[in-house]
Amino acid sequence: MSIAFLARDLKYGRWVLWLHGYGNVFEVTLKPGEQIDIEPGGWIYKDRTVQMEAKFQKLTAGLFAGTGRIVWNRFTGPGRIGLQSMYLHMPTEE
Repeated sequence: MSIAFLARDLKYGRWVLWLHGYGNVFEVTLKPGEQIDIEPGGWIYKDRTVQMEAKFQKLTAGLFAGTGRIVWNRFTGPGRIGLQSMYLHMPTEE
């Protein structure tokens, strides 16, 4: 979960948005049709022009075969995406 703060510049009437990310924050610029896969908690923002699709892969081999699945978001450019190098896992009741 990232933190955002919105403030208005009273002199010029513009709005400023500050975003907080965990760890380091990086901006990636995708070219038209270029794709990147990111864990759901690893991104902070994206441009409207960037398309996002949730992807799911059932684990079918190895020690955890059949017990779970991997989830990630696939982003397709053009546009910018803000990434954070670490993120906070919120506790769940599971």
